[in-house]
Amino acid sequence: MKAKKVAVISDLHASLSMLDAFISYINKQDVELILNLGDYISNGPNPCEVFDRIWVDKRFINIKGYDEDSLFHSVKKSEGIAQGEWIRKKLGKDRLKKIELSPSIKMININNKKLLMCHINGWAEVLQKSAHHIMGKLKDEDYNYILMGGSHRPEMTYQNKIFLKGNVIDPGAMTSSENRGNFVILDFSQEEPNISFHSLYAEKIHLNQINSKEQRDIIKEEVEENTLKDTLLYIHGKKKSGEVYIDQDVVQRILEIGLEQSKYICIGCWNHEKQIIRELLYYLKCRKIKASEEGSQEWYIGEVTDQVRELVLNRRLLPCGRLKWFEISFQDHINSTAPLYSIYHYGKEGFIKRLSLKELYSMEEMLKKYDIPYTIPINQ
Repeated sequence: MKAKKVAVISDLHASLSMLDAFISYINKQDVELILNLGDYISNGPNPCEVFDRIWVDKRFINIKGYDEDSLFHSVKKSEGIAQGEWIRKKLGKDRLKKIELSPSIKMININNKKLLMCHINGWAEVLQKSAHHIMGKLKDEDYNYILMGGSHRPEMTYQNKIFLKGNVIDPGAMTSSENRGNFVILDFSQEEPNISFHSLYAEKIHLNQINSKEQRDIIKEEVEENTLKDTLLYIHGKKKSGEVYIDQDVVQRILEIGLEQSKYICIGCWNHEKQIIRELLYYLKCRKIKASEEGSQEWYIGEVTDQVRELVLNRRLLPCGRLKWFEISFQDHINSTAPLYSIYHYGKEGFIKRLSLKELYSMEEMLKKYDIPYTIPINQ
């Protein structure tokens, strides 16, 4: 494939105004190819218009992002269900079929440069396949650039993961709260491409805006059925023979609640635990991977699925009886910094931040039964 100028975009989120501004800009730059890294028809007011504009323009090469992939899998929590149903209804069968057949990973060659297109969910898939020797090309070939969308942060980094290494370009998001669209232009006119990061503004961008009565009504109905209340319950491990621990029946119940009430799970381990990381990459449909400042600890974040339930409920212990991971927590949003449920310090402590009153009373009875100390702040 030959092209002098190539634009890379991600996370357009159904903003027709930003797409119009972007097309107007690149038309003046003589861009011949546009690599779309996904999340382009969700969380915005114009999914059909954006889809049609992109798929008619032959310069676009598209992959599925996390949000497109989620249209074909069940999601939890009221807003995710409502938005997914609204988008599916708006797009119709023909558009949905085209999206479903789109790859989540695409390898392309432009001017003899090897590029890998993926979204964050695709990046996790790349790591999973590489870790389990499914995608041999990733281990045998060096890619000049890995193009990865989904973080919403424009940056170029060198990824040095245990199963895959390479230069990674993230163009950032085409929509943001500042009405700014970020993208990258690769100029192949020289032997080594020139990589430039660009920003532009559109007059109207509706990010995560619900402007359909039908969609609002679905969300209202779903939310009204949610009886969970904000609470805070600290669970302190009990001491026995010099060891601090929480009984596994209690751990099991906390995990069951987290799996039932949360959309995402976050599991922490040490970066040298290759077999444990391999297992996490196999079971988790990872959306995000983060590391501690010194790089020795890593957290793998993915959507709660049946495979994750199997791992957490039935495969969480080492032969010695200790938890495999130093932390398991649950959260509503991919970028949450405050989990709702957590077991940490290898199962020695935990907390719960959201429960119905019935579940709270039941949990208190269970903790008393096992003589496990706990704290409920008096200001609740």
